[in-house]
Amino acid sequence: INMDLDIVLFRELYPQFNELDDTTLELLWQTQFVIATKIVSIVKSTKQIHWRFLVLAHLCQLQINNVVGRLSQTTQGSVNVALQYDGTYQWWNQTIYGSQIATVYRMVGIARLI
Repeated sequence: INMDLDIVLFRELYPQFNELDDTTLELLWQTQFVIATKIVSIVKSTKQIHWRFLVLAHLCQLQINNVVGRLSQTTQGSVNVALQYDGTYQWWNQTIYGSQIATVYRMVGIARLI
């Protein structure tokens, strides 16, 4: 399935990402098609745009943060930061949007979802 990004609707629902230009949003939208494959196979088809937008919001937040990985260690004096990325749900849990998706993934098999 290939659907066009409704940039106006996305910006209306997620105004916190208005600093990202349309080209960046379009590129991230294309990326979400690969990443969202599993989540959209779980949810009802009428809810797919919501979940695709959630994946897009996750990608937008990562773009703005300009960092990938979970904060695993910090130091304050002379500022040290360590990030860890091990490919589990931690990637999703880097943002409030991704954590919603990770929660659904964890529930799969326990109950019919959404």
